[in-house]
Amino acid sequence: MNDINALWRQRFKENAKEIRRYGRYILNDHLKYILIFFILIGAYYYQQFLEGLPENFNGAPFIAIVVAFFLTRGTVYTFFKHGDLVFLLPMEKRLSSYIRNSFWLTYMIQFYVLLIVVGVLAPLYLAMGNNTFKNVLFILLILTIVKGLNLFMTWAISRYPEKGIHVYSVVFRYILNALISYFLFVDAHPLFWIATFFILLILTAYFYNDTKKRPFYWEGLISLEEKRMMLFYRLANSFTDIPNVGDEPKRRRYLDVLVQFIPYKQNETYHHLYARTFLRAGGYLGLVIRLTFVGAFCLYFLPFTLGNIVTVLLFVYMTAIQLMPLWKHHHYKIWINLYPISEKVKEATFLRFFFIILAGQAFALSVLLGVFHTPLAGILAFISSLIVFYLFTYQYVRAKMRKKRAFFKSNVLLTVF
Repeated sequence: MNDINALWRQRFKENAKEIRRYGRYILNDHLKYILIFFILIGAYYYQQFLEGLPENFNGAPFIAIVVAFFLTRGTVYTFFKHGDLVFLLPMEKRLSSYIRNSFWLTYMIQFYVLLIVVGVLAPLYLAMGNNTFKNVLFILLILTIVKGLNLFMTWAISRYPEKGIHVYSVVFRYILNALISYFLFVDAHPLFWIATFFILLILTAYFYNDTKKRPFYWEGLISLEEKRMMLFYRLANSFTDIPNVGDEPKRRRYLDVLVQFIPYKQNETYHHLYARTFLRAGGYLGLVIRLTFVGAFCLYFLPFTLGNIVTVLLFVYMTAIQLMPLWKHHHYKIWINLYPISEKVKEATFLRFFFIILAGQAFALSVLLGVFHTPLAGILAFISSLIVFYLFTYQYVRAKMRKKRAFFKSNVLLTVF
């Protein structure tokens, strides 16, 4: 038993060390300033929104939808690795303390997230009727128990290899979580949320009894751990080099029309490579789409022109920072060095492609800004973005590329000699 607990502590320390190692690059000064800006802007407009609410406003459906999402999501952090299929598989029945430690760690982290979400939504709830802070504490207590049941059921269902059961579980749990949250936030009769809570409790007990004698679905648990860490590595890779970040390219034939405009010439080789990598791998395309949609959402609610222009610049900047790793996406593939193309052409191609993506996103956000508010604001935002990110691309990004290239070459020489 002591060996199992020692193994868990070792895995936990290794995971925490890895997160601290790369987390300090993520929470750098650039991101801190952006987060502080959005928190201040968000808090200001949140207060303005609350002051303008009508007396009969009912925000419970919105609160229930948001809270239910955070109640439903989340899996137990097992820290399992590929080698465990060989070394821990024979010890599966002795891993109860290991899983218990993982469960409580995950529960603490998820509770902290839930606490933040409820804290953010609490002012909206308090603005509805005669609700008090005591009501918030009571609701938080019930939601904390509901979160524990969700996490426990998620662990029980993780023993099923069938993917359909996992999907049905998420959908059904989300519906139950939304109903419980809604009944609590509208101050409905306690029988409503208690009855829904007991349905969730009965389902949890059923799946626990049905799966307690089943073996672990090791492949699924290991895959979940790899995906969890890969999300973190991809985020950290936007700020520093992580050579062992894996990737699963997706074909996406429907996007082939976008690369048909690139001529088939020797000097355009890297243009083809970067364009296809952007569309098929690394989550780059999804990143740009997500940030564009979130930026459009913020632009819709921000009323003043200067704030809108700054918002456009900030969202394009966030895209730029996270898109920079595209340059070194194939850095550790030796066969690319066989291309008979100079480093100057490679550098110029990437900078041009990089700037086109940023200009395209700035154009989309500026057009939406012109539609939501005034055309003049959209024009000013687009011109400002072109100037700022042209300088950013051909000054800052170029300097970073040359510095990284010199560092990489020096490491190669040291390895050879």
